[in-house]
Amino acid sequence: MLPDLFSACGPQEKRVFCALQKLGPVSKSQLLAITGFKLTTLSRFLRPLEERRLVVRPQFGESSGGRKPVLYDVTDRDYYLLGVDISRTYMQVVLTDLKLHVLASRRFHMGERFTPERTVQTIVKTARELAERTTPAGGRIVLAGVGAVGPMSRTKGVLLSPRYFQAAGWKDVPLVAMLQEGLRCPVSLDNGANTAVLAEALYGIGRGVPRVVYVNCGVGIRTGTFLDGALIRTPQNEEDVFGHMVVNADGRLCTCGKRGCLDCYATIRAVTSEFVERRARGDRSALPADAAWESICAAAQQGDALAEDVLRHAATYLGIGLSNLINLLGPGLVILSGPLIRQSDLFFETAAGVAQKHIWAAQSGVVFHRGGSLEEDAIAVGGAALALEEAAGALPDHRVQAVQRSG
Repeated sequence: MLPDLFSACGPQEKRVFCALQKLGPVSKSQLLAITGFKLTTLSRFLRPLEERRLVVRPQFGESSGGRKPVLYDVTDRDYYLLGVDISRTYMQVVLTDLKLHVLASRRFHMGERFTPERTVQTIVKTARELAERTTPAGGRIVLAGVGAVGPMSRTKGVLLSPRYFQAAGWKDVPLVAMLQEGLRCPVSLDNGANTAVLAEALYGIGRGVPRVVYVNCGVGIRTGTFLDGALIRTPQNEEDVFGHMVVNADGRLCTCGKRGCLDCYATIRAVTSEFVERRARGDRSALPADAAWESICAAAQQGDALAEDVLRHAATYLGIGLSNLINLLGPGLVILSGPLIRQSDLFFETAAGVAQKHIWAAQSGVVFHRGGSLEEDAIAVGGAALALEEAAGALPDHRVQAVQRSG
């Protein structure tokens, strides 16, 4: 196992690192204003960071009349992060620098052969290949983070019983231990919706917004919430709790045993099931009854009336659920992402429109964004962000978040 990235750093050094990592490059005078330290104190905290080349002086700033000020920033060499997105239908591996810039990425289809063992082997092999191809000599992956399908035990690093994987064996998987053995570095784990909202809140479209909600619509409905500098987690870190909000008390029977859950109406499975039912009742369409969800989205774009109606029906339920969530949490930004959002303009526009119509007047300023600025990289980049934030002791750290918002 590699030594801890911050083994020579105390809490204040880590605080300086986090400020530079999010706001750099900045001058020493700017860093003094950000941290509130005295000059001698700041210099003392900068020293171990520079000695380990975590912090460098890459350039000079603009002169205000005298000498140009030296700017400080975190290094873009030597240390690298690995981010992994393990979803039900695909896996993505990204390599980033300490500023969370994506340097390389690779995506895999999670088919019937992707057991936990094969998945870990693929991640380890891909990490080595990306590092060898992308990083300079001496560069190394020092931290890794995974955004995965829950439920899970974060403290034990175990995936408990995620549903809908095509391969067998995805029960009680000690994922963190398996990855640490192969990668030889610390590994962090969270559900994918949490890592996505973390990435967007700290490094993406949500930067500077105190309250951000991320909703991914695909095989299931995955939701992450970042409120006032902290991730909101459930006891078993499930990401599909919003999907089991009841939106129709006398509705369809859900896999959880309740009736009328959002998961029964606004997912890929719900869209395809509704299409089959409507065709069986005699509704006409150019598509066969067993059409794939992608074909339904494409047909709706071309004006197929049944495909349009099915997607609009599903998105209406999503919008109703979103309005309840927004009224409860009061976010300033709601990011809608996932396969259904990416593939269908109608689905996104209907869901956002219905939600906007049903929220309280006090929440009327909420902004809906399609996909987020990190788009399909959000979950994997968020995994890398999670690993760095945890190693630096910045989750939750309201002081660091306040610094980030003030920038």
